[in-house]
Amino acid sequence: RAGMIGAGFPERRFEVTGWPFYSGRVGPIPAERKRQAKKELGLDPDRPVAALTLTGLFDAGESPAVRKRQISIAALGLPKEYQFVIKPHPIEPLETLMPFVSECAPNATVVEGMMKVDQLLESVDVLLNRGVSQVCIEALLNDIPVIVVDTEVTTPFHGIVDEVIAKSEADIK
Repeated sequence: RAGMIGAGFPERRFEVTGWPFYSGRVGPIPAERKRQAKKELGLDPDRPVAALTLTGLFDAGESPAVRKRQISIAALGLPKEYQFVIKPHPIEPLETLMPFVSECAPNATVVEGMMKVDQLLESVDVLLNRGVSQVCIEALLNDIPVIVVDTEVTTPFHGIVDEVIAKSEADIK
């Protein structure tokens, strides 16, 4: 609440009720834990990881076109040294996601949607998201940079930190 008000949002817009999903971790993930988390996901512990967390298809305005745009911008924009991990929303079965991955990011690693997001964040060096998910806040609390993959929906990042909004693959780089 204090951070959002400090960023210029009206105080009347925020009521704090608690956060039932947050693990409580604050600060950077220790390097050895990050290496171990990457190994647990079958990733190279010596290469950086960029994770795209998705909302459920057709949920919150997600459409096939938006989905393709997010995955394509991320996959084509990431520098070659990055490993690309995609995590669907828990409500979405992998069968729904995989055609998009096959078309737009065939080299991506896909994790189960039911994986706890704090478990995923332990392995992540940069988070990619549409910018309207609590996982963005969790990443920032763990000193993980966030890149908002623009879906033409205004987010809390728009107008405040526009430099983190990627409208194209060049912006990801």
